[in-house]
Amino acid sequence: MPLFLVGLAHSESVAINAADGSTAPTGDVAGVAPGEGMAPSKAKELYDGWADTYTRSVDDWGYEAPERVAQILERLCEPQGRTVKLQILDAGAGDGLTGGALRQHGFANYAARITGIDLSPRLLDIARQRAVYDELAEVDLSQPLAYEDEAFDVVNCIGVLSYLSAKSGVLREFARVSRRGSGLIAFTLRTDHAPAWAAERQALVDDGTWELVEESDPLPYLPHNPAYGTEILVVAYVYRAKASRAADDDA
Repeated sequence: MPLFLVGLAHSESVAINAADGSTAPTGDVAGVAPGEGMAPSKAKELYDGWADTYTRSVDDWGYEAPERVAQILERLCEPQGRTVKLQILDAGAGDGLTGGALRQHGFANYAARITGIDLSPRLLDIARQRAVYDELAEVDLSQPLAYEDEAFDVVNCIGVLSYLSAKSGVLREFARVSRRGSGLIAFTLRTDHAPAWAAERQALVDDGTWELVEESDPLPYLPHNPAYGTEILVVAYVYRAKASRAADDDA
């Protein structure tokens, strides 16, 4: 598929497909320093504008993170053997690739209820057409989540944190809405962004909010996008919300 690159502002570029004129961002689409995130209005504009060709873009670039993490969660949760539905929050659901991967890896309708949230209404429209979610909502992950404590058995956030500030409190929010003692929080970080999130991840370990269950080796991120290739990879993390937390002990 021949692509031509055209420069844009904010350290972005766009690829134009010579066959049909469709476009997709290339390079570092976040255009921000690791850990700083992107303004929600800018992220919404980026993904709404990309929505019509998003699925094809990431397929062409070899994006497999949703599948890789779904396989990890299937192994850890063993959803097929459960008698009570798991409550799953897919944070940054996008066009539904992550929800679809979960459904294909054991989290079928009888085994899990999946709530998808995303900042882009146009991507949510596409996700709705996939019919893999029980509920979809437009949500800004840089703000506190409008869910009760311990509402979910699994929080899944794939390919999203590069667009958020490490100081936003999003990881603590994920832990808050996860069931204590059993809830799993799965997310990915690009290898060039992971160091900027290390202090926030460790702080939640140190204060007893969560414990590390699994950290993958670096995995391909967008191997067929020349801006990433084999240089920028992605790591999958899974944490478990702890039953007892330091804040409770101090109360």
